Amino acid sequence: MWVTINEPMVYSVLGWLTGEHPPGKQDLSVCVKVVYHLLLAHVRAYKIIKRFDTNARVGIATNMVLFRASRGWVLFDILLARILNNTYNWAFPTAAMTGKLTLGVNLPFMNFKREIALAENTLDYFGLNHYCTCCLSAHLMLMIDSSFQS
Repeated sequence: MWVTINEPMVYSVLGWLTGEHPPGKQDLSVCVKVVYHLLLAHVRAYKIIKRFDTNARVGIATNMVLFRASRGWVLFDILLARILNNTYNWAFPTAAMTGKLTLGVNLPFMNFKREIALAENTLDYFGLNHYCTCCLSAHLMLMIDSSFQS
């Protein structure tokens, strides 16, 4: 069994979005590019391994976080949990199975879709790591310009 990439979303999100891990960046557009390039690296590794051993089982190890709405009756909390579940937990393995990488939701300002035909069927299995559950609450804030004088 081969693992081409260990926890690609952890590396991408913590290194390139939240800045908690090296290289300590906080840039959503770069984070998306990192996910895309990690997928391409997985595809290349998969194909090379299969070239030398057609019976090899090749996959990824992924970190699954259980995202839950802290207030199950609040639509925004439910949507936030669903968006993060689909993007963080399922985008990478789904792309390796279908050849379609989708990050975000189906809104023009929150969506990245890329078809990567070479990625289709490049996942024989995926290892599952689970460390935590996250209860999410989406708070809408009204931004007020304090310099405004009436």
